[in-house]
Amino acid sequence: MMKNTNNIEELFKNTFENSTEKVPDNIWDKIENELESGLGNGLSGKTVKNTKLLRIILPIVILLVAIPSFFFLSGNFAGETPKIAENINETPKYNTADNNNEIKTETKSDVKVTDNNNVFFENIQEKKTVKISDKTGNSLKIIKIETSSKNEVKSFKSDSSSTENVINTSEETVNYSASFIVSENKGCVPFEVSFSNTSENLDTYHWDFGNGEISTDKNPKVVYDAEGKYTVKLIANAGEKSFTSGTEIIVNEAPVADFNIKQGNEVSAEELVNFTDFSENAKVYKWNFGDNDFSREKEPTHKYTGRGVYNIKLEVWSETGCKDSVVLYDFVVKSSKYKISKPTAFSPNLTGAGNEYIDYNNYNNDLFYLKFQTEVENFRLRIQDKQGIIVYDSQNSRKGWNGYYNNRLMPEGVYVWECSGNYIDGKQFYDFGSVTLLHLK
Repeated sequence: MMKNTNNIEELFKNTFENSTEKVPDNIWDKIENELESGLGNGLSGKTVKNTKLLRIILPIVILLVAIPSFFFLSGNFAGETPKIAENINETPKYNTADNNNEIKTETKSDVKVTDNNNVFFENIQEKKTVKISDKTGNSLKIIKIETSSKNEVKSFKSDSSSTENVINTSEETVNYSASFIVSENKGCVPFEVSFSNTSENLDTYHWDFGNGEISTDKNPKVVYDAEGKYTVKLIANAGEKSFTSGTEIIVNEAPVADFNIKQGNEVSAEELVNFTDFSENAKVYKWNFGDNDFSREKEPTHKYTGRGVYNIKLEVWSETGCKDSVVLYDFVVKSSKYKISKPTAFSPNLTGAGNEYIDYNNYNNDLFYLKFQTEVENFRLRIQDKQGIIVYDSQNSRKGWNGYYNNRLMPEGVYVWECSGNYIDGKQFYDFGSVTLLHLK
């Protein structure tokens, strides 16, 4: 077949280059000489003049013959319209109008149009437009579209050719699939899972969650209350067609957080508190004592520095990362049993030495003593004046200084004291300070 050409110059060039006959450049001069010499043989001058006229007319005749031939050849080439080779999931349905160069698809498909050499377009999708082109990329106007009863394209005509070209099509197909997405596929007892159905072109559903529960909902939920591996199966149907999809759900055992306090639910400030763990399936611990102090130990100890009411929280994690927590509310911390009340001033009885035994109901403030929250042992209290003279020395925690030394009232001023001993639980203590003695009438 002749190669495609774009203009008349190329056509002539191709034609004459392929010719085997070569005309001499001086052919007309030779003809004229022969004619002139032929006069002697009976040729007239009129004949010679007609020969010269022929030399002018002949090229014009050649042109008149060549131009229609060129257009005839070009038309035959352009009449080669591309065929469509399809690879589709759904048959495209076309519609068009006269003098249109587009075919519009109404359903999704995956189509390739080729002319056995070049691919013109790919991946026709819903509401996209397809243009029919020739080999050089020139758009062809669609004059006529013929479809079958199934709306399949049978043939079309372009403006470049009157020849109908059959387009290959396949019967319409529909994609069916059963599938779903889970919110999570691994968790801890109790584990709630949501299922999002992503099936295509299916209308009834049967779920088996692997734990004895079933559902016909499109997007169901289920709660797993026991440890284990569960196979979830979805059977989806469309008429007599049935499709299956599945996955595995892993449910891990959750820990149980629990603890006890050896000292009970009420202690004193500065008292050492012992925590005992009773958690199950716990690997990691976090304690919150409610006073901005924390611990990662399994069974910690803790001291509260001030009285108050606290909420104690224990969080535990299993080896698989499952978590549980428990809170002990209203844990009471009283004033410390090791706290010592220490007055800073007192006023002795000016009329004589009074009783040295402590009376907690006496509010006269005429006796200096230290007040303990609990019983003490090995007690000793010593008081000295500015000169360092010991004016009071006692080993009885139930007694105090009345301001007298050797039955003589001591002068006003500041006196220094120190105290030592141990509590009944064996804890030792030592403290010191100063007190001002006043003579008040």
